[in-house]
Amino acid sequence: MRPSTFSLLSVVWINLLIPAFGDGPHDEMPITRMDVASEDNSGERVEMLARRLLSRARRQLLDSEYYEIREEILAIPGYAEYFGSALRRKQIEVKAIPLGTGERIRYDIIRAECFKVLGLLQTPESLKVLGGFLDDDLDAPGKEWSELLPYRDTPQANSVGAAAAICWMGLQNPPADGRKIASGEEGELLKTRRWWKRVERGDLTFSFEGQVETYRFSSDGSWETILSPNVAGEAHTNPKSAGIAQNDLVDAPNKSRNIKFLWIVGLLSIIGGIGWMLRRKFL
Repeated sequence: MRPSTFSLLSVVWINLLIPAFGDGPHDEMPITRMDVASEDNSGERVEMLARRLLSRARRQLLDSEYYEIREEILAIPGYAEYFGSALRRKQIEVKAIPLGTGERIRYDIIRAECFKVLGLLQTPESLKVLGGFLDDDLDAPGKEWSELLPYRDTPQANSVGAAAAICWMGLQNPPADGRKIASGEEGELLKTRRWWKRVERGDLTFSFEGQVETYRFSSDGSWETILSPNVAGEAHTNPKSAGIAQNDLVDAPNKSRNIKFLWIVGLLSIIGGIGWMLRRKFL
């Protein structure tokens, strides 16, 4: 399955995940490895590609290179579960470390990055991994930390990061408001949990912006792909999403400059015309 052109608006929203989890050096990615990945270095490749994807997403460079990087990640078996497994292992390692110190800070940075990447990938597999963290409240800071630190510097529970990523990953009809989740509104988090339970059971289908496919999970965790009747049999190219298309994004600076130039030329023409009329009247 080839991903659709990703919505610029979704990239902008999902970029807010890092402030919601705390600031730090954003080139950090999981240092742990999945067992299956350690044999063929696919874990290291996933990390390298994820760094490149994040770098372009932060600068809103939704160009051909951005989509090529996504394609490379999706071609690696177990790409989404790599992030999930890495997070769970790191969570166990730092369990006894006080919040705001040493490796715990590194863990907070890592999990923010992982949720962000999973949201950008926009696939059933990445959604499934994010859904698996919606009940994970183990890392929620205690009341003493919430009172001492500004909200943007207070690490949130994995459930909050995963729910915000789900709402910002470009779903058609997202279950809740990602901004409200990131700002701590429990009701929006509960909406996302209820929605995920129905999706996980297969009671609800889901789809992503710009894709012709609709998906439904099965009880065994797999999913089926349902093509819309009006596109059945058509080639699966990257359709344009509701966001800004690639070419529009790349050409936007040139278009802006052209518009400004036309405005200047038009204004000078008007001024020149007025001056010519005044000269004829008084000469």
